[in-house]
Amino acid sequence: FDPAKAGPFEVTVEKDVGPAAGTLPDLRHDTIPHFNVYRPKDLGQGYCHPIITWGNGTNDQPEPNPPTCVTSDYCGSYKLLVNQLASHGFVVVASLSSQTAKGTPLPQIAGVDWMLEENQKPSSAYYHKLDTSKIGASGHSQGGAATTMSGADERIIATVPICGSRENITQHGPVLLLCGGSDNIVPCSSVKKAFDTMTTVPVMMAEVAG
Repeated sequence: FDPAKAGPFEVTVEKDVGPAAGTLPDLRHDTIPHFNVYRPKDLGQGYCHPIITWGNGTNDQPEPNPPTCVTSDYCGSYKLLVNQLASHGFVVVASLSSQTAKGTPLPQIAGVDWMLEENQKPSSAYYHKLDTSKIGASGHSQGGAATTMSGADERIIATVPICGSRENITQHGPVLLLCGGSDNIVPCSSVKKAFDTMTTVPVMMAEVAG
């Protein structure tokens, strides 16, 4: 298996959807529930698709969308990843929030709530197309911390925080913590602290050395 290759599903994206679709927020303080959804184009192939709720890093977006991205350095870094996940059959509800560790509920949890509502709505493209027993969370930097925080929700059964985490938060399924050896913003030593507190679920920590 080559993880660099796309999966068997053709991917489509629905942009700026959700309970607050079309809202123009203060981009540096955006915690409102609106999303891009990256998913298999054809949801009618007889599968119920698992859900991944995604959290951006600080001031970021799922993909380039000028001029709405806040900075040129961190502007939509995640398009390749979320499309790759969708190509393997996941429905990825990617928050458009720039502050994913803030808000009540957290943006990633709002994404889960909305997906579950859509799964029960006869007029929705997602009606009875989602495997609501298989929900994962992933995110980067602040979104990694938010992923750990979201993992406290019992509906989320697997989490993959990337270069960000929070310690002493109960998780409800396996965790894969990823960090970069040269990261001086979220060093691996801080991720290791979260690893050390996750004692009730299977947990793995992987460092990209150097």
